Amino acid sequence: MGQVDNFVHTSAATDGPPSHVLHGGYYDLSRKSELKAEFDAIEPHSDVVIDLASTEHLDCSCIGVMVGRLREWRVRKPETQLRLINVTPRLERMLRLLMLQQLFVINPA
Repeated sequence: MGQVDNFVHTSAATDGPPSHVLHGGYYDLSRKSELKAEFDAIEPHSDVVIDLASTEHLDCSCIGVMVGRLREWRVRKPETQLRLINVTPRLERMLRLLMLQQLFVINPA
């Protein structure tokens, strides 16, 4: 397992995508460029899995980074899905209020 700034790239099943774990708990405008750099480093598979277990907050600027990257990945690989796993109830409520379940696959904790 190798650590890169805010993400830990974990090994996946031999045929599955790697999982990327968000650390730090609180993502707002002050961490947007940091988050953008990490998402830029992700090579899309058919599924990109982001583990939000330790994430307490994502503001709209950081959600915008996720939406933008997914759109870019889909230009290269149209079947790409962004799968958010271990989503806390509070984050899940916010994501659903923003109707992002139409764009992301949201799996609650």
